[in-house]
Amino acid sequence: MLGPQLPLELKAAIINEIVHDKNSLLLCRLASRALNVLATPHAFQILNISRTRGSCSAFKALSHETEVFRHVKEINFRALQTKDMVFESDTVEETAFFFSSVSKFSNLRTLRLYFPPVFEEEHKDEFDDIIPPISPNRTLQIAIFNALATLNPKTNFTLHTLEIHSLLALPNEGIRSPRFSPLLHSLHTLLISVVTNNRDEFEMQYDDDYIHFWKTDTYSLLTRTAETLTSLTLSSDINTSAFAAPNSEWHALTLPKLQSLTLRKLVFTSAAYFAQQWPEAASDGLEDVGSSGVILLLCGDWGTGCPSSSMG
Repeated sequence: MLGPQLPLELKAAIINEIVHDKNSLLLCRLASRALNVLATPHAFQILNISRTRGSCSAFKALSHETEVFRHVKEINFRALQTKDMVFESDTVEETAFFFSSVSKFSNLRTLRLYFPPVFEEEHKDEFDDIIPPISPNRTLQIAIFNALATLNPKTNFTLHTLEIHSLLALPNEGIRSPRFSPLLHSLHTLLISVVTNNRDEFEMQYDDDYIHFWKTDTYSLLTRTAETLTSLTLSSDINTSAFAAPNSEWHALTLPKLQSLTLRKLVFTSAAYFAQQWPEAASDGLEDVGSSGVILLLCGDWGTGCPSSSMG
């Protein structure tokens, strides 16, 4: 014979007290059907994924509980493995499998990707025909974006926030793939922080991979989000002449709904060139940096609306 049952209101009050304690929420799911119904939306609202061994298996097990998917609103992925720090982890293929299934989360609004903040690519000697292998970090990044580019283009996806931390400043076919677009068409917030080649002999103006990343991959990302973006953050780890004039493509880019613009270590053009091209805006939102004559942040009515901006 069952004992007295707690009123539903009291059970809901209990769940509301532990909404930030995921372990307790998961235990409540096992206590009773009523608590399971109340706890599940809170327990799976945020999904934290890593490459620790078994993460992919756990996701596959979770995939049998299809009602869980609709409660996930935020996914945070952290990949910490580097050449110098190796641990037991899921394979690249296993991790890519998870990202190829992202469309199952029909109410997903935020996707954050955290990659190792290191550049580990081996330098190719110009006198050597041997192409060095790509690093585990770059292999993972390519695999993840290729997986995201396999999403069904008819998916009714409404992602609002995409953050990519420590993206390698190297070409990535998945990013520029047209099939990556369904993930971008509804974005309001886009954050990209970049890790650049750190070898002593690196010269950005002559590096084809670096130039391709900024002028093709990054530009492609922004053009596909231009109509909906309200907040944009682009951050480089070195002073980057990504938008150096003349670059007619970047000059033609407009972000009509942009309200917040944050740029760190991005050099657009020379102060003299800017004053020549946009004389009316030259006195509004132009920042010279020392005697170098370059602009690290431009903000005015010459292409984007910028009520809020910051300069790093």
